[in-house]
Amino acid sequence: MVPLFSLSFLEANDNVMGILTVVSLFSGCGGLDFGSHLAGGFRTIAYCEALPYRQAILMSLMQRGALDTAPIHDDVKTFDARGF
Repeated sequence: MVPLFSLSFLEANDNVMGILTVVSLFSGCGGLDFGSHLAGGFRTIAYCEALPYRQAILMSLMQRGALDTAPIHDDVKTFDARGF
C-alpha cells in the first residue's frame, strides 16, 4: 500500500517541531478537535462556530484544558484565515 502523503519531513528540530496547526471550521462542540488534542501532533489555532451554546462549550473545554486555547469566530463566511 502506498501512503497518500508522508509526514517524514516533520522532525523534532524543525521550526514546527512536529506539530501541525489546525483551523477548525464548523467546530460544533469540539469533538474532532478533542480527538486531535488527545492524539497529539496537532494544535488548533482558531475555531469557527456560529451557535452561541456551542461556543460556550468550546470555551468551557478550553478553560479545562481539554482543547487548545484559541479564538472563536462566529461566521465562516467572514472568517479570514490569512492572518494565521
